[in-house]
Amino acid sequence: MNKKKDRVIKRRKSRHLVIGAGEVGRALFEILKKNFDVSLRDKEGETGEHYDVLHIAYPPFSGFVKATKKYMREYGAPLVIVHSTVPVGTTKRLGASAVHSPIRGVHPHLTKGIRTFVKYFGGPKAVSAARYFSKLGIPVKTFKDAETTELLKILDTTYYGWNIMFAKEAKTLCEKFGVDFDDVYTVSNRDYNDGYAKLGMEHVTRPVLKYVRGKIGGHCVIPNTKLLKSWMTDTLKKRNEQYQ
Repeated sequence: MNKKKDRVIKRRKSRHLVIGAGEVGRALFEILKKNFDVSLRDKEGETGEHYDVLHIAYPPFSGFVKATKKYMREYGAPLVIVHSTVPVGTTKRLGASAVHSPIRGVHPHLTKGIRTFVKYFGGPKAVSAARYFSKLGIPVKTFKDAETTELLKILDTTYYGWNIMFAKEAKTLCEKFGVDFDDVYTVSNRDYNDGYAKLGMEHVTRPVLKYVRGKIGGHCVIPNTKLLKSWMTDTLKKRNEQYQ
């Protein structure tokens, strides 16, 4: 009985290093430190130690793969979790030890978002990576390919962007015809959603967004259009340049 207790007490906490001290990195640090031995460093910092898991939390850039591989060699971690939004195929280029796990949430409250949304993991070691977050009480779902989570993240923000764009275009048409935007768009869509919900068809309900004048801003929607070559991302990006 006592020997078993000794084994439990001596069991080492897994060591995690979060690279990227922005909003995503700081949120991950706050979440992981509850159960694990966690360090946080900026992309330009260094620790000179070895870790069990690396968490990549810096934005994509032209040298993303090269820089990340350098960290992988430097810290010798057998598991690397890329939380960054990256072009499809990026994680596979990092090797079999890399897993992609996109972030969902509202800036700057990403800690709450990570704890609330199902956290996806894609890649050969997705199950191993997901296990760390499952231990923290975070709902998880795994996919065999990192390309799945890479694409779904970009399409996720692109879909949101198209809904924002639709609201802007609806507002323009309402002004052209001299009618009230809330009557045409807001009230109409809310009643539409209520009706279909009563019919048990929630799957066809629509987002009802607040109109905001000007370009689409934020950390994700427009920056992410540069990560995927598609008429959907191109249209959103070009149309956004025309908003004032």
